[in-house]
Amino acid sequence: MSRTPARLLPLLLVVLALLLIAASRVEPMRSVPPEADEMNNLYFSLGSPAEILARTPYDWVPGGFLIMGGWSALVGLHPFVLRWLPLLTFLIGCAFVYRLLGRWRRRAAALLGMLAYGGLGLHVFLSIYMRGYAYPLALLPCAFWLTARYFDHPSWRRALPLALVMVAMFYTQLTSAVAFAMLGLFTLFVYRARVWRWWLPGVMALPLALPEILRQRDILAGRLQGIPARDLPPLGQALADLFVNYAGSAFAVWAILLLVAAGGVVVTLVRGRGASAISLSLLVWVFGAPVAMYVLNDNLGFFSGRYSWWIALGIALLIAWGLALLPRLGQMGAGLLLAALVLAPLPPTGYYMPTLPLLENFRWLAGQWRAGDVLVRDPGVDCGTPETWEIALRVFFPNGVVFDSAARDHARIWYLARDGAEDPMLRASIRAGRAAGRFVGPPDCLFRLYEAPPDAAGVRFENGMRFHGMQVLDERGLVWNAPVVRRERDSLRVRLWWSADAPIDRDYSVGVFLSGSDGAVLAQTDSSPQVILPEGAPQETSRWQPGTFYVEERVLTTPDALSMGAARLALAVYGWWDGVRLGAPGLDETGLLPLAEIALAAW
Repeated sequence: MSRTPARLLPLLLVVLALLLIAASRVEPMRSVPPEADEMNNLYFSLGSPAEILARTPYDWVPGGFLIMGGWSALVGLHPFVLRWLPLLTFLIGCAFVYRLLGRWRRRAAALLGMLAYGGLGLHVFLSIYMRGYAYPLALLPCAFWLTARYFDHPSWRRALPLALVMVAMFYTQLTSAVAFAMLGLFTLFVYRARVWRWWLPGVMALPLALPEILRQRDILAGRLQGIPARDLPPLGQALADLFVNYAGSAFAVWAILLLVAAGGVVVTLVRGRGASAISLSLLVWVFGAPVAMYVLNDNLGFFSGRYSWWIALGIALLIAWGLALLPRLGQMGAGLLLAALVLAPLPPTGYYMPTLPLLENFRWLAGQWRAGDVLVRDPGVDCGTPETWEIALRVFFPNGVVFDSAARDHARIWYLARDGAEDPMLRASIRAGRAAGRFVGPPDCLFRLYEAPPDAAGVRFENGMRFHGMQVLDERGLVWNAPVVRRERDSLRVRLWWSADAPIDRDYSVGVFLSGSDGAVLAQTDSSPQVILPEGAPQETSRWQPGTFYVEERVLTTPDALSMGAARLALAVYGWWDGVRLGAPGLDETGLLPLAEIALAAW
């Protein structure tokens, strides 16, 4: 509280910038489904540290898996929650960009740099991407800041945190090794003759990194000897495509900002003003490093935004460094523009690989699942990786799912198949005695419910209609098996199951009645059957076909005033032309078939 408002304002702006960056990620965190690589990463992160180390792929480093494993043990496996880990980690990197530019004695650039770093499209993607990229994105700005501290005033106390940060980068992302080369080149530009002082943090870091270096030596040697060539477009087109990948959907605006900033920096260099060594190093970083990655692609294979992620930091720093040369009003305008770019949407393609919405399907399925349900997978369906299935089942079905390979006598079966390419015998056995109901998913990964009626034998009315039972539905449209209670003006939604023993000669009506203990009708619905399944089925009973279940739904509303007690739900089948109720076994003296008892409650 002793600080003056003028000194608190920069802190307030930093906090607002970090909140803006975090808020901009919430929508894609929720709406963009994880891709297969992310699900594999989560699978590798399951279990104890020893199990994670044993499961780590040979060409990856274990740090990211260990961190994600600890985070998932703390917060659970839901992808939306897990995506907060890379985001929160990335925010640390944004804060270190601010500290780095402040240490370079250009305070005006610090806030601009934070917004630029947080707004680049690649960073939006990687900051919610559940793989090991967010950690070096956070640590590289920290490494540059620690490098400046160490080379300005060398000591072992300043060398040690620098060494630890570099080791952490190496153990979380193997491509950090190339970023270290950029860090060394930067110190060569800025500190020149003092570059030899790298020996101290190098000596501290090497013993810690050596075990992983030895484990990865064959891979590293293979990259140096050359990897299978990947065709690249001509240099100009390749550089433009790479910049679009860094910038995202607003790449044209980013290009203008970069050119304006670079032009300003070049002018200051020509005039001999400003920190020429830093300015020159940033220009080489942004415009020279992509060319080097293009030339070395046959050896490294890193000419892509994701593998050359460290170039994006140079772009953000150069933009901030150059825009800070503008007059104060221009700096404010640039800051507002960068804040707007933070909110630019991720392009629908370009970062994520197209993937089936398996997690969304399982989220929906978990809300529909009932005790006793089984899942049958058609042998012809290939839907999601095994790792994706394991994560989805752990998240949405922690108590497990019953799988079966055949229909048997299950009352409710969720059949997963490729629509139009099902196994004919399996599909026929599942449909036999069951009605096709709700479904979710694309044609290649379609979950559909096949449900047997509550009463397979049913009650036959004299016109050939057969009633197979009633179900009460809750507000979500799911079957409610517990005792039913209703109050004044409550809705009672019921599902009725029918079939036809033979073609029916006329169109009949169905009435459903809710009566009080004194026999007075409290609510009723009378009409032709309100068929919802099968889809597109006729409402007219004269068009019903034998061998098919017809499922209808009705809604009754209780009156304004009720007395405590029990009510009876019943139905009748009658001809609309004369109102005469048809006979069937189990009817009462009024021609109604009792269905259920409903408890009535009143205030």
